[in-house]
Amino acid sequence: MPTAHDAREHASRTCRSTTSQDCSGNARQAEIRRISDARDRVADLVASEQFWLIPIFERLEDELERLVGQEDAISRARRIAEENAARKRAA
Repeated sequence: MPTAHDAREHASRTCRSTTSQDCSGNARQAEIRRISDARDRVADLVASEQFWLIPIFERLEDELERLVGQEDAISRARRIAEENAARKRAA
């Protein structure tokens, strides 16, 4: 299974020609996809009675929830920053 380091390295190679904001967003989305895919594979194994994988499944769920929560927070922060910038321009 690829590591977080592998995901970051891949993202840095694929994002060199874009802005840093795009790269970090792409890296986060790649990480979410990677964790989601791993969770889905482990879920299939748990469903086929590989119960020893339950702790791994739970950790993957927790990590996915954390990453999605960060995406939500980033979106909220960007919206607030845009509103602040618009107010400053209007003043």
